[in-house]
Amino acid sequence: MAKKRITLRGISGVHRAPSHDDSGPHAIEATEHDRELRMGAELAQAGQVEAAIARYEAATSLAPPGDLRALTALELLYAHEGDAEAVSDAIGRQIVATAEPRLRARLWRRRAQLYRDVLHREAETYRCLKEAHAADPDDTNIAYELRAVAMARGEWSLTADLIQREIAAAGTARDRGALHLELALVYDEKLLDPEQARVHYETAITYDPGIPAVPRPLARIYELAGRYRDAADLLEQAAPRAAAADRPALLARAAADAARAGQRERAVELSHAAAAAADEVGNREAAGRARAEAARLTAEPEHDAAMAREAAEREAELTRAIAAADGAAMENAARNLVALQPGHPHAFRILFERAEARSDWAAAADLLSSRASAEADPTEQASQWFELGRLHLERRADPRAARAAWERALAADAGFAPALDALAELAYRERDLATAADLYARLPVNASRLPGEVLMLRRAELAEALGDDARALTLAQGAARINPSRRDVYATCARLAQKLGDLDAAIRASRSALELIVPDDVEAVTAARYDLAELCRRAGDTIGAVYYHELVLAEEPHHARALEALTELYVERGNWGGAARALRTLAGLTGAPDRKAALLHRLGELTLARLGDVAAADDAFLRASDLDPAHVPTLRRLIDVYWRADDPAALLDVAQDLHRGGNLLDAQTGKATLARALVTAASQLAMNLASSLATYLADETAPRVAAALTELVGRSGELTLEVATGALADLAQRGHGPPPVAVAAAARTGADPAGVEVARAFGA
Repeated sequence: MAKKRITLRGISGVHRAPSHDDSGPHAIEATEHDRELRMGAELAQAGQVEAAIARYEAATSLAPPGDLRALTALELLYAHEGDAEAVSDAIGRQIVATAEPRLRARLWRRRAQLYRDVLHREAETYRCLKEAHAADPDDTNIAYELRAVAMARGEWSLTADLIQREIAAAGTARDRGALHLELALVYDEKLLDPEQARVHYETAITYDPGIPAVPRPLARIYELAGRYRDAADLLEQAAPRAAAADRPALLARAAADAARAGQRERAVELSHAAAAAADEVGNREAAGRARAEAARLTAEPEHDAAMAREAAEREAELTRAIAAADGAAMENAARNLVALQPGHPHAFRILFERAEARSDWAAAADLLSSRASAEADPTEQASQWFELGRLHLERRADPRAARAAWERALAADAGFAPALDALAELAYRERDLATAADLYARLPVNASRLPGEVLMLRRAELAEALGDDARALTLAQGAARINPSRRDVYATCARLAQKLGDLDAAIRASRSALELIVPDDVEAVTAARYDLAELCRRAGDTIGAVYYHELVLAEEPHHARALEALTELYVERGNWGGAARALRTLAGLTGAPDRKAALLHRLGELTLARLGDVAAADDAFLRASDLDPAHVPTLRRLIDVYWRADDPAALLDVAQDLHRGGNLLDAQTGKATLARALVTAASQLAMNLASSLATYLADETAPRVAAALTELVGRSGELTLEVATGALADLAQRGHGPPPVAVAAAARTGADPAGVEVARAFGA
């Protein structure tokens, strides 16, 4: 968040209080409040921001109800510091302290803008805008911003409510028409409510008769309702305003609707118009189809007069039954009329509603099947087969029959989206993965009943199940682009990227997922940061790994796995102090004695070798030994610990224990440690052990022993240089140790005064 310059006007104006009654019980408190405000403003203007913040924080506790000056100043100061989280908190505190609804709405909106533009938290933006709208439902700016977010999130019911409010506040008929069109599209394409869509399409065209986007979708709804004449009128009106390439299809569709409405001559005229429009754009195939349809309609003989009279009589019979409200007669008349004209909309609706009321789904299915079979228009036929499939699945629990009906819908219109969607869902539920994947691939994202990102995730899931992980990742990333506010989408991207070994993509997705977690959900934030740290570590990004693991510990200081990982990372980066702190904390958390002993031994090694703190190292080794007396690496180090502590008896006990276990004369025991053990064994008259050590060290015995003896120069206590040289001379006389002359010569090799002192002790 970029820093903002604190203006004198912005801060100095904060301490000017609204009028208060100084005679009331808050008089002293208000005076102190004003003093804190004044001092805060002076400190802020002097550039002492932290001190100013402290003063304003003090002022908040003294503020009378509804006085937001201190909190407003804090908001300005935190904005200057670039601390967006603190700005959000300051606005939140203003909201809590505010009772007036419109002011609360403005504050919620300001907080939403901060989350949207600076912190990039879409979920929090949405929540704040909903609160703002609840506080002031009539604010059109808030409603518009909330609608934009709701649409991005697929919250279509809320979107519809918000558009309704915008319509009520619209100033012109043209604006109201445009908003009714938007609302109709929501009902039509998202909420799948054709009746409401029809109402708002018709209202839109009433307010703005020239609106170009209404006729085609409204005509489709009229067709579904059997209002073919109205549909033909709309399509004919839409054709002149449409692009030249679209006109032939619109006029051909209008001709088909006119024919279904019984307007044969008009249908022929529209077919000729469609052919002419196709010729204008060079579409010979469409022109040929239109002329053929015109020829068919012209040549088709007129209905037999008797049949026409029969149809008219049956319609009249139905009309009389309706007027008499005679249910049985209505049903009988409708059945007679449907037998002659299966697509008759009114008769069909009566029979279908009667079957629906009796839950006679077999009869309802027969009606839909007859109507679909009699339908000539491919799209309308596909729609009827689709409805039949829905009835089989939802009312008759017969997925096999539903599948057959939807397949017939696709046979009529291969691109009919509702049938593709339904068949894909059915195949998915039945785990026919290959079929489901193929159908979902054919389904346009904006045509599915599923939100766009859910459809893309479904495709990704199927691709992964079929073994195409690379395509699955691409599809999941597409879902994230459609709706970047869903954490689970990014989690899927991260998992798939890890599966493919694309750690950079996994890290990017994990970071995006982390940003979407509400800060108050500490457990989720901590878990996500740990996973991201481990991803960075696997990718070789040690800086990122350390950063996220340290954030984990900031929230949860005793997170064992993060401490273990940080120990390794600190060692890798040479941060020895950090590694020691992590090991020390980890050892304090560990309950199992053997595990704790191993950690303390490691701490001792690190402290000794990298930090040079001998005392701290010895303490760690001793504590480890107390916890696990049989821990061999620690026992080896205890030889050096007791050597430095001048405790030859304890040293000899440790050395003998190691020797009995076969762990002393071993490559894991340092040569310097073995030399110290040899000197101690000789001084303690453990000649067999000393002899074994001398034999193991072989040609290195003299120089190693000389080095050990230099460490005794100037030491007083139980094991001194004089005691050690005497014991070694005695060991040599028995033929089990290095000759004193060789040790003295090795000691004199360097110009070290301690070496000279060792040689002098041997009389050399």
